[in-house]
Amino acid sequence: MRAVAKVPTRQEILETIRLYASSMPAELLNKFTLDVMLLDSPKYANYRPWESVGEEIDDGYMDDLAGLLSLIKEVWLWRDTQIDAGFRSSAGQWLNGFPSMKAAWKSLRLGWHLEDLSGHQAVLACGLLKRGHILKDQTDGVVSPRVIQEAFEVMAPLGLNWSILILCALLEYHYDQDSARRMVEEHKRLDDLEATAMRGFEAAEQIEVISNKTWPPMAQEAIPVRHHVVNARDSMARAMKKARGKVPPIKRIDDTARERLLMFRLWQGHYSLFGEPKTTAIANIIQAGGVEKPDLDVKGIIKSFRDIPVDFDVRDIMPNARTLVKQG
Repeated sequence: MRAVAKVPTRQEILETIRLYASSMPAELLNKFTLDVMLLDSPKYANYRPWESVGEEIDDGYMDDLAGLLSLIKEVWLWRDTQIDAGFRSSAGQWLNGFPSMKAAWKSLRLGWHLEDLSGHQAVLACGLLKRGHILKDQTDGVVSPRVIQEAFEVMAPLGLNWSILILCALLEYHYDQDSARRMVEEHKRLDDLEATAMRGFEAAEQIEVISNKTWPPMAQEAIPVRHHVVNARDSMARAMKKARGKVPPIKRIDDTARERLLMFRLWQGHYSLFGEPKTTAIANIIQAGGVEKPDLDVKGIIKSFRDIPVDFDVRDIMPNARTLVKQG
């Protein structure tokens, strides 16, 4: 095993995740009222900028949105302080101190801070305006903090979500030594459940056959297995495919199982964020983070995941990270 900088403790990694995935403070959330999120001027009565993706937003409209844009900037500046604190933390300095992490970052050209994301402000403003119009029609004028929180998390900088995913994957790699073994056990359990279900469907079909024999002889040939049996079997097949897509494809335990699980987590996260695996970035990350076996065939292992459906919603990254931090 090559010599690497000391891996931060579990609590140090969790603290950095907490900083990156922090919920917005109530004093900011409460500023987003319907008065701020709506423009009731008659000249904008039929103007829906969120329906004109890719088109320039009317300059006058953006000028009138000064209050909303100012609040968005305030949130972004608050997020910047959280990001900076994460960078300065023990785990942040450890991870970002690896040259290969800097290479991964550079290959993805990620943005983090307010100055990197000026174009996001107009898009986020449109998203909040759309929510404002929906809320005006569906509520008594009260804006749920959850709605605002979700709006900002959907538009969170890619670099932020990317770092959260990496830290969560490395946390599992270093401090959940049984995770790969559990994945193998889950696949075996799915195999057993599928076999049990198939026996049940076969039994149901036989019951249908027997019950059909009570019909008049001339009708027996025309009575198929009832649709509910076929539909249930099809439904189970879909559920099984979804379940197998959610369980990492670790089906054997050897001295590379933990690294293969780490690569799957990174592949899943990159595919969700970028729509492609970003193998070069993953290879660079594997060279960092205190990984014990960094010289595996990353490209070959990543290629083995290509037929696995990615059932991972980017909107879940921050809420799931906060849950992880609470669990400790």
